[in-house]
Amino acid sequence: MITPPQENDVLLDPPTVAAILGGTKPLNVGSLAVWRCTKRHNLRYVKVGRWIRYWRSDVMRFLREREQSPNKL
Repeated sequence: MITPPQENDVLLDPPTVAAILGGTKPLNVGSLAVWRCTKRHNLRYVKVGRWIRYWRSDVMRFLREREQSPNKL
């Protein structure tokens, strides 16, 4: 289900998103372009003219969906 961005949400540029997703080792901005073209990952984006932007809430959702629970011993 597609949900609209929250009222106080902000748009982020690709370098900012790459830094958020990469943590201490930033993701290559080119990887985001490959993901968009190949639809490899379901990370929604907004195209404004020639600029690509990502809603912060979508980036956080993308990370939450990839959380891994520690294995129970």
